[in-house]
Amino acid sequence: MRRSLRPILGIVVLIGLAALWWGTSSAIAPPPRALVPMPATAEGPEPAASTAAPGVVEPAEPGAREVECQLSDPVEHYDAVVVDEVDPDTLEPVAAHRPWVRDGYIRFVPRHGDGLGWVRTRRHRPKALAWADGACVGLVQLEALPFRTVHGLVSGQIEVGGVAVHARCEEPQRGGFSGALPADGVYELQVPADQDCEVFVRRMFAGAELNSEPVQLVAGSGDVQGLDLEVPIPEGLGFGLYPVEEGLRVYDLEQGSVADQAGIRPMDVVVAVDGELAVDLDPAEIQALEGPALLEVERQGEIVEIAIPPS
Repeated sequence: MRRSLRPILGIVVLIGLAALWWGTSSAIAPPPRALVPMPATAEGPEPAASTAAPGVVEPAEPGAREVECQLSDPVEHYDAVVVDEVDPDTLEPVAAHRPWVRDGYIRFVPRHGDGLGWVRTRRHRPKALAWADGACVGLVQLEALPFRTVHGLVSGQIEVGGVAVHARCEEPQRGGFSGALPADGVYELQVPADQDCEVFVRRMFAGAELNSEPVQLVAGSGDVQGLDLEVPIPEGLGFGLYPVEEGLRVYDLEQGSVADQAGIRPMDVVVAVDGELAVDLDPAEIQALEGPALLEVERQGEIVEIAIPPS
């Protein structure tokens, strides 16, 4: 079979699978499903998972050149457009591309001069595309996703800039998130209206990722108002440490924690714990320390003794 016909045959196969899915899913309403990542989309086979870091792809084959595709709906850079390329012979994923995006067009350099792939954006269903001789085979007809807005309040220990609200939906690429929260803990995010989702708080503390217990959202339930979330509180003394020449410097301090109430301050350097030099100690063990303990801390050139009370 000539290689130039493979992209067209691949599209025919994908369209046939999509038609088969549509016929079966429209005839019978599916039962409720558990909140787990879905291995396939409504368009047919699963879009290739990203196999490279953003902006990085595997080397192109000799002769491969930039491909330009026109999209039916203009998308902006914040839509996080990704092209997942598959091998025309095996349909196995070979690369993930972050294309150049402007005025309804995307451009990228594929591994294969003639090839197949999927285009994904944050607000559209994944769509199959094929290219040959530097251009897509026809217009890529995007289908917008219906979204709904979730409002709520994050309670608990809030550290501005260190907390974000995320949504994890049945198809991972269709989740939503909000950025760092303001001091009052109010958040707003958008999630796909036709997907079951989990909403949760994510934060980083002392090099570890802390996630709250997720709150479930059921597709079709309408807008959600006042969804309260709780920030997880780190265990231990409530501060983060990293090694420096003098000892262990405090770089994270949880408000209201044991360390905060005892008098530890950001940028303090712990030089000794119960008389033992901090440079010889594991930072993780000190962070998880249970009192009583006596810390010697260097602060602005002076040594300050701080007593950690019994737990």
